[in-house]
Amino acid sequence: MSLFKNFISIIILLFISSTFISGCKSESNDFDILNDTTPDNNSENNEVVIEDVEIISFSPTTNPVRVTDTTDTTFAIAVNGTSGQVEYTWKLNGSLLIQGSEPFIDINGGAVNPGVNTLEVIASNEISEDSKIFSIEKNTAPNIDLTTPAAAGNSVTCGSGSIVFTVNATDPDNDGMTYTWRLNGANHASSFTVLSGTNASQNTFTPSCTLAGSNTISVVVDDGYETTTSSWAVTVVNPLVAQINGQTPVGSPIVIQEGGNQAFTVSATGQAPFNYTWGINADPPVSSAATPNYTAAAASFPTPNGTTDLGVNTFTVTVEDDNATTDSFTWNIKINSTPAISNPNPSSSFIKMNYLTTRGFSITANDNNTDPLSYTWTFDGNPAPAGVFVGSGNAITFTPTIAELGTHTITVTVNDGFSPTLPSQSWTVNVNMFSDACNSLTTGTVCTILGAAGLGGDIDPIAEPQVVKMRPYEIVNDGNDNLFIADGAQDVIWFYNRSVGDITVIGTTVPAGKIKVVAGTGAYGTSSAGIPPT
Repeated sequence: MSLFKNFISIIILLFISSTFISGCKSESNDFDILNDTTPDNNSENNEVVIEDVEIISFSPTTNPVRVTDTTDTTFAIAVNGTSGQVEYTWKLNGSLLIQGSEPFIDINGGAVNPGVNTLEVIASNEISEDSKIFSIEKNTAPNIDLTTPAAAGNSVTCGSGSIVFTVNATDPDNDGMTYTWRLNGANHASSFTVLSGTNASQNTFTPSCTLAGSNTISVVVDDGYETTTSSWAVTVVNPLVAQINGQTPVGSPIVIQEGGNQAFTVSATGQAPFNYTWGINADPPVSSAATPNYTAAAASFPTPNGTTDLGVNTFTVTVEDDNATTDSFTWNIKINSTPAISNPNPSSSFIKMNYLTTRGFSITANDNNTDPLSYTWTFDGNPAPAGVFVGSGNAITFTPTIAELGTHTITVTVNDGFSPTLPSQSWTVNVNMFSDACNSLTTGTVCTILGAAGLGGDIDPIAEPQVVKMRPYEIVNDGNDNLFIADGAQDVIWFYNRSVGDITVIGTTVPAGKIKVVAGTGAYGTSSAGIPPT
């Protein structure tokens, strides 16, 4: 791209320079005119003449211009050298991209809509403008519609056998397609016999014994702009050499739970009969027999002790055939220890708490494999309501609201990423309106559950009507729609502030929207007039 920009700049510079020089040459083809001090009676010859801007060339010249998702394409124009200062406005499908002095732009195919698009550039100077519209078509890669045989599980005997691979493909843009066959990522014509047509290609693979083992056959379908690839796994079998062609389980590491076991199996080819030797790490073999399977117990491996981690153990099988040739396969083994939970806080599994208080819950978890641990907290088996649980990891705080009144289950589950059964700790939590002193009552102690005058004060009686404890005897409006309520059960006077601001009544501040006792102690009796209210 940078070479193209430099090329455009050089062409414009040469054009302007040649115009300037040709205007300065004398008839004797020298530059004496530059030293001529004779006055020029035609002052117009010293003026720069600006002409209409005209686009004289552009790139790319193909129509439409094909682009792809993963490539950048440079679009550029050149204008006449007498157009003066030119501004360039670039628009894609009518939307402004950029405006400035650059006569080129880079378009990434990922920013272009599928199908046909328009890229317009408007070149303008002080007296006119000119424009060029590029038609841009976004390419669609070829589709591989059918392949045979299956992608895995293929085998062929070297020296005498062959296997046929086929691919059928179509191109949404109706572009012509080419087919390139590869063996293990490289061309390997000596092993291939290829027949290709417009929408299909066939490859007969006839391997030599130098290819014995696991291989990958792939085909690359190319429409000239983008490619699509399909591949097959194929095992080349040498009938005279011991070779392990398959094994179970697959993956790495193979996880064996502490106290459990794992069955291992291999399939092999070569000159029968075969002998199979099984070994743990670098220790002496644990078995040598004619059977291609072995069940290993977790107890046969080192016990996780806080340092054992991924892949530190190995389990190897070696097969030997009747020609004394051998082949081996090794699994990485992880003996997993399920995380252990200790020190639950609270230590009791049954908790009672007031709905206006906060309680912390935590555990300690240890993992002998040193696996990173994650923690999931649930409330009655579901994610906790927003704002009720605060914290993460092995500790949270629980702050219930009136909506959580009742009995619930709080559970934390620990996950090491390898254990099939996850350890957990649960607490049964009863949320009520009793004080924490009553909720934590121990044997031989007492607490007051009811009896305090004004029980339920400082709350919103509309939102929490069940909390206010009173027996209204008389209700009086203070003239501003706030209410004095005589409580015949507790011998007190309540004030219900229904305004939008705090109100102080008889020395007691009642918040907006709240109800509160403003007179009385709960003691029954009468008194004389003119003394402070109690």
